[in-house]
Amino acid sequence: MVSIVVVVASTMTLATGGVTGYTLEELAAPYSRFRRAGYEVDIASPAGGHVTHDPAYESGPFLTDDGRTLLADSVAQAKLANTIPLAKVDPSIYDAIFLVGGVPAAAQFDANIELQRVLAALLARGAPIGAVCHGVVGLTGLKSEEGRLAVQGHPMTGFSHDEEVAANLLDVVAVVPETRLRAVGADYRKAPELWGVCVAEGPCFITGQNPASAGPTADALIARIAAT
Repeated sequence: MVSIVVVVASTMTLATGGVTGYTLEELAAPYSRFRRAGYEVDIASPAGGHVTHDPAYESGPFLTDDGRTLLADSVAQAKLANTIPLAKVDPSIYDAIFLVGGVPAAAQFDANIELQRVLAALLARGAPIGAVCHGVVGLTGLKSEEGRLAVQGHPMTGFSHDEEVAANLLDVVAVVPETRLRAVGADYRKAPELWGVCVAEGPCFITGQNPASAGPTADALIARIAAT
């Protein structure tokens, strides 16, 4: 059976006092697809333990059938109540990894030593690596075995600067994915319209731009795993 570890951000309190966490759709859509594909899915986070989703994405157009299903899934909720600390993740037992976005992911995944350890091990053996939205920040410091930044020259996407502005996140988020990806030499791609679906596939990474891209990114990752 294929085993995949999905990484979400630990819950974070903003300077404004509000609580934020992973983006519900960016976990729900991939999780449902991975389970339908028959994968064993573990959920990890930087600190481990209980994590929550960003309440800003639990209503209106952001709450999809996948989101409702995840919220009602007792097995998934038990995993979210007791996520695996990144320091305890053994990359050798996983066939792939998927990094979920959300405001705290931009800070917590950036230069995270334990996340880099897991990613480097998977990259070294050519395992598929997926990420969506702010989760892609976790890939931007990853180095290849030759010592160069692994994303350089690769087609990549992530939450755009204009989407940060539209969502009133520019003054809140630690790292803007588009800005960082361009700065480290990735071949940044994005949808022509705000909130549009964009999936960028390269030899090492499969990335999605925003919540709407989470499901299609997972589909592409599943196809890559099937082809390996």
